[in-house]
Amino acid sequence: MTKNNKIAYLKYKGIAKDWIKNRFNDIQVIYSSYYPQASKDSLDTEPYRLLDSVRFKEAFKEVIDELDVGELDLVKTSLLVLYKEATTAKNSSDRTTAAIWLGKTGAIFTEKQEIKQEVTNSSDIDALIKKRYND
Repeated sequence: MTKNNKIAYLKYKGIAKDWIKNRFNDIQVIYSSYYPQASKDSLDTEPYRLLDSVRFKEAFKEVIDELDVGELDLVKTSLLVLYKEATTAKNSSDRTTAAIWLGKTGAIFTEKQEIKQEVTNSSDIDALIKKRYND
């Protein structure tokens, strides 16, 4: 590994570590702290391209392996497992489901709400309309 590649890899590890600490939020802010010379236009795309990079994924996995899971709370641990599944699961439906759950983490501790909806047959609707306008 060349010196430039090693420096880039260490940046990737730093970005990955900060991203985990921020609970997978603010990737643009984190990216800009490691690449302060990045233009505003590139900050709209480059952080997300980085997330798809094979080298970043390797750095991310290394950071996860270095973390002491015993010190993490349940939510952080759950997020790590979901991210691993979303990026490495063999089945595409498993990856999709994990990604969906990652998107729902903001509401992880909300109360369950049940929605009830009454369905009316079209013939019943027609009868109600006739009754309303004939009266």
